[in-house]
Amino acid sequence: MPKYIVFGAGCVGVYIGAVLLASGKDVLFVSRSRLQKSVAQSHSGNLVLKSPKGELRFEIADLRIVSQLTSEDVEDGDLIILTVKSNDTASSIRQIAPLIFGKQNISIISAQNGVENESVIKKELGELEVTVINTIFGANVIWRDPDQLPDNPTGDVLFKVTTANPAVIEKTVSEKETELYEAFLFQNSKWAPPFACVLTKDIRDAQMGKLLINLHNAVSAITDLPLCLELQNFYCRRVWALCFKEGLAVMRAAGHKPNLVSFRPDPIPIGIMPWMLSAPDWLGLYSKSAALDPSARSSMWDDLSAGRPTEIQELNGFVQRLGRSLSIPTPCTDRMIEIIEDAQNRPYTPIDPKTLYEMVLDGRKDSGIEVTVFNSISIGVPLLIGGVLAVLSSYLYHIEE
Repeated sequence: MPKYIVFGAGCVGVYIGAVLLASGKDVLFVSRSRLQKSVAQSHSGNLVLKSPKGELRFEIADLRIVSQLTSEDVEDGDLIILTVKSNDTASSIRQIAPLIFGKQNISIISAQNGVENESVIKKELGELEVTVINTIFGANVIWRDPDQLPDNPTGDVLFKVTTANPAVIEKTVSEKETELYEAFLFQNSKWAPPFACVLTKDIRDAQMGKLLINLHNAVSAITDLPLCLELQNFYCRRVWALCFKEGLAVMRAAGHKPNLVSFRPDPIPIGIMPWMLSAPDWLGLYSKSAALDPSARSSMWDDLSAGRPTEIQELNGFVQRLGRSLSIPTPCTDRMIEIIEDAQNRPYTPIDPKTLYEMVLDGRKDSGIEVTVFNSISIGVPLLIGGVLAVLSSYLYHIEE
């Protein structure tokens, strides 16, 4: 039976691998150093994936975890799930390529942020014949090492799924993605918060929409706010809205039709998002965000606060490059990239949300573009008409990594 090789098994990688294990699949984890250390420190001998609806529990002794992939680990027909950060895609494929040389019917599944991983994978593989399958796994997963209090006193290696959005899997000619789709469709109905699993031939527009959602990562990272507080802060939402609007404009100008299929199973019109994010606090659209796990943060915060390179060029940078190719200015995006890249070169120092907002607006003013002011009336009236508040509010609390 072909196996799934999770390459770069961090939060998302363990989440995907655990669901496949629960479905009876053969899974090999190629772990980051932290997982090796965490497993060695476990007192209970268990790895646990927990959600508000239930949990999946595995004995560590039964898991196959290696620190480095070898050619002997890869067999004909295997599927390699790439879960490294997008800025590590090229270097990871350079490691994998010689290990799959001469192997038949190999597939590489990209389960990463961004929209350019497929092209990077194919470029690094050269003439190697490999099926590349794009996927979107919109889950925010928190990692708790053994004895990391207060929510892991039993010594498990614990992964908490705080939010889980629709999984979107690309349908290919090989149809090797079918088992992955069926595993998530079945297992998540048993233990995870209810959400759809979508199999589609055209995943590009969903990836574009996911990237627009991920533009909040930089905001969360530089303000040092967990997702629950980021959503409740008007200035954070406004910065995200400005970047979202620029990204949507350049994507549409390039002929793309981004959607929010990966955000909700019954997605809202994507053009409404900047208005929703810019809405004043008194409308009450964000009160439910207080229920989000207070430790849930963006993956970019993990990297920036730890002094590691971030995915800023793979996310915001894509919008900037696309805009420049079309001669469309993206001043807010440009300023956010400058802010994050500057922060990467110094000790981590958070920026107050209001200060961040003013810095981004200054970037827009410096470009000569008029700044649109959204006041309570201009935003409140359109949202209030038709009683849409009750419907829209539920869409804002499914923020992913």
